[in-house]
Amino acid sequence: MNPESQVSELYSMLFNENIDPDTLKSLLKIFHDHDDSIDYIENNLRNSDKFKLLTKTLELELEIAEQYYILLNRKPDTDGLYFFRNQIVEQNKSIDWVSENIKNSDEYKKISNATALNNKKPEIIKGKWNLSYKIFPNSVLDTLIKELGSCDEPIVKSVLNIIPNIVPKNGTILDIGANIGGLSLPFAKICVPEGEVFAFEPDSEVREQLLENIMINKLKNIIVNPIAIQNHSEIKSVEFFIRRAVHNDGRTNKGLSTIENISTYVQGKERVKTSTIDKFVQEKKIKRLDVIKCDVEGAEYKVFLGGINTITKHQPVIIYEFSPIIDEIVGTKNSKNCYDFLDKLNYIQYQILPNDKNKRLLKYDNALKASDPDEVSNIICIHKSKISE
Repeated sequence: MNPESQVSELYSMLFNENIDPDTLKSLLKIFHDHDDSIDYIENNLRNSDKFKLLTKTLELELEIAEQYYILLNRKPDTDGLYFFRNQIVEQNKSIDWVSENIKNSDEYKKISNATALNNKKPEIIKGKWNLSYKIFPNSVLDTLIKELGSCDEPIVKSVLNIIPNIVPKNGTILDIGANIGGLSLPFAKICVPEGEVFAFEPDSEVREQLLENIMINKLKNIIVNPIAIQNHSEIKSVEFFIRRAVHNDGRTNKGLSTIENISTYVQGKERVKTSTIDKFVQEKKIKRLDVIKCDVEGAEYKVFLGGINTITKHQPVIIYEFSPIIDEIVGTKNSKNCYDFLDKLNYIQYQILPNDKNKRLLKYDNALKASDPDEVSNIICIHKSKISE
């Protein structure tokens, strides 16, 4: 290797940058003046003010990074690293000061709250309608059940006021996106005590809690299915995105997992079996279908497309989540497509509101205006043939 290459490579290795022509010329002179010794050049560079400053900077960055890993369990972002490094160099701040600032951040408080809640043991509580639930203190939904006695009181109350009047006790219900059983349990106990509830929940962690809640209540008429429902009968499995959103109080929303590739809050992926409503109903030889409840985080339209034959034939009551905010994130028109799809099949759609004041939606724009753009709404749909107007 010629002298120019030797010196240039050494400089690049030590300073992580290309050498400029003037510096190269100066170092080559020193190189030749000292018997062509590359060791002398290296020693000269390592004793330079520039290298000492670089070393000090790297040591500082390592100390700052250590605080991030200890307190936040992650590597530092570029802005945070530069901010704290500059505060130490220019403002004479200490590593202890860096640590205290991180501890005062919302991110650290959220992690601390979550850790405290995760250390608390689950408990069995008695909710409304004499239903019991195993709840975890770190769960948003579980906390809601503990406070209100049910997962979402307006929805459950409205469903329990409507379904028993039009669905026989031996009816059949599909609960697609069953979560921990907030609706599956009252469906099975109150609406169709002599019938069946097919509960679909692909998220393995959530499904385990659902199974425990079924066992606690000794409900024999809920059949849990670990599959995702979508619109292609030929597809055997899909990627299922496990999503968890941790709130500032440390509680986690575990009900966000979906087959839709939503980038936010993703903690992992599972390969899950899949089917369609039409295929499932045919394979299980289901003779009647009275209710479909669908809450699958932006994939509701796909579910309905895969069940068009079943829906047309049985005209079940349909309950689905209406969420323009999720549509915006995913980049689809899921909510509008759901509304239009059911409207064409002669369904009357009502927005579920507190105090049983459900609002009839005459067109999609009404649904959009009636909904908080940053929140989700729930729509209950009843076929025209089952309504006396």
